[in-house]
Amino acid sequence: MKKIKPNFSINEIGKKQFYFGLVIGLGYSIIFNYLLRLVTMFANFSLSRKNPYFVNYENFIFSQFTLNLIGFSSVCIGFTFTTFIWLSKLDFKNKKLNIRKKFGQANSIFILFVCLLFLIRLWNFFIQNPISLENDFGIYCYLLPTFLFLFNWNLINRIYKSQKVILVLIPFIITIGKILSVN
Repeated sequence: MKKIKPNFSINEIGKKQFYFGLVIGLGYSIIFNYLLRLVTMFANFSLSRKNPYFVNYENFIFSQFTLNLIGFSSVCIGFTFTTFIWLSKLDFKNKKLNIRKKFGQANSIFILFVCLLFLIRLWNFFIQNPISLENDFGIYCYLLPTFLFLFNWNLINRIYKSQKVILVLIPFIITIGKILSVN
């Protein structure tokens, strides 16, 4: 007998849990947006000529490419926490579904921290070598946030029937990323 996956809906996840996941994901998106902007500023700092003990940010300007990358990355990181909360509702009648949900929760947070570890190692490399993301890598910079989003969506898709929801979610994530990329 083949078990059919449940449909991805607000009632299946739970209304409070669904909206709480959206709010927490948006909150983490805003936090990581500011965090990634600060990290980018610290990676490109210069010492002031008047007093060499103070950091000078007067001439530092983010390019639109960098702002878009930071905005889209922060939204994908926030979606990881949304996925974690959406998968936290346990159903005591279906043991296999609970195992899949716990697996999805653990993998979503694990892949987030693997990506953050990769970014920290990459940041150390960029400090030592003068490389411009926009000129040297171009569109390839968007692969890591795209991977993070699609990995988390694949975890949801393994548990629920959710093929059509991604058509609504992708424009929503791009819109929130563009809003966060406003200077």
